[in-house]
Amino acid sequence: MGNSSWLEIGAFGRWYLLQKDKNYNIVSDFSFQYGIQSNFGKNTGHSNSFRFLTGPELYFNSSVGIELLVGYGSRKELYDDGNSNFYRGFLTTIGFQIHLEK
Repeated sequence: MGNSSWLEIGAFGRWYLLQKDKNYNIVSDFSFQYGIQSNFGKNTGHSNSFRFLTGPELYFNSSVGIELLVGYGSRKELYDDGNSNFYRGFLTTIGFQIHLEK
């Protein structure tokens, strides 16, 4: 196994479905990324990936919350030597959200 590196860039969007004055909310998250890979001249390629997640977020106070999201993701990697990898499946994430206030 050699050294390799991925550089990915993309966009994401988040939607909060309920009123923001509650101590909970429902979050939907969508993202798309494009990446390039380098194995220091031996094997290069690119990738496309997307994911869609949704789930509850519970707030501890007006600016800190914890979220539990479930969803689906897909990733396709194409290499210059003709090989490819394809991944897809269900995802789960747990994370903290810190919202900055004025």
